[in-house]
Amino acid sequence: ETLASRTSHLKDGLNRLFCLVPYEVITSEVWDYVMPHWMEAMVNDVPENELHELKIIL
Repeated sequence: ETLASRTSHLKDGLNRLFCLVPYEVITSEVWDYVMPHWMEAMVNDVPENELHELKIIL
């Protein structure tokens, strides 16, 4: 077994958040709380050559 890369981990988590938005599980308050942390993680933890993987979702 291998561990998923940090980029894959962030991408999968963001995709899961997006999937929950239509069901109102993720409220605007939750979104506003989570997104700054998510963006910071993308800036600090994702290598520049892997950013294109996240652009597909965004």
